[in-house]
Amino acid sequence: NGEWSKPNPIGPPLNSMNDESCSNLSYDGNKLLIYKNDPGNFDIFESKLMGANWEAAKPMHRQFNSTANQTYAAYEPNDMKIYFLTDKEGAAENGTDFYTCGAYDRTHSNYGVPVRESPICTRFNEGSIYLHPDNETMYFTSQGFNSIGGYDIFVSYKKQGQWSEPINLGYPINTPFDETFVAMTASGKYAYIASNRDGGKGGLDIYKVTFWGPEKKLITDTEDYLLAGIAKPI
Repeated sequence: NGEWSKPNPIGPPLNSMNDESCSNLSYDGNKLLIYKNDPGNFDIFESKLMGANWEAAKPMHRQFNSTANQTYAAYEPNDMKIYFLTDKEGAAENGTDFYTCGAYDRTHSNYGVPVRESPICTRFNEGSIYLHPDNETMYFTSQGFNSIGGYDIFVSYKKQGQWSEPINLGYPINTPFDETFVAMTASGKYAYIASNRDGGKGGLDIYKVTFWGPEKKLITDTEDYLLAGIAKPI
């Protein structure tokens, strides 16, 4: 009836005594990317849906996980690349950057060397990342570029194989507070974001954003002229 049900824990073996943080669900709904402390630093794990249950999460390929911290990760729609956040050497000074790592084939048994996504990385911290199903639009959060304050949500478009200069989605989506997570519906009409702005329940809350699209132009412009307005009545 247009209302969300009460959240229920997924339970074991996906959930454990440690903290599991979900970052992305695959577009077919059968794979889940999470990150957790393992141990001493954060690594990326993947769980697969087996029937009606999620299997125990397994560490991602060694090309993803290192002695640094790896957290937010997102599938590319064609399922051949994964974008992820890390503070590994080469990232922003004392901060985090986005890297991408591609699979050699559909078996996903081997991945190439991670590459820093320079067009969407700054010397400030980057946050979560989400690839739209059209594979040409990327939403992400960052403290850099022209942030209103804290983490803001940005969008970048793929042009000739390269990501364009990021665009700040602006107020009221972004505020002087932190907008740390974004996920978009396939239609592009709605987005769900996490923010610690005023008016929430406390800490980070989930908000729904509705996009009305660009301002509509008038197709016709008519005006009625009364006869009495242009001639003396008889």
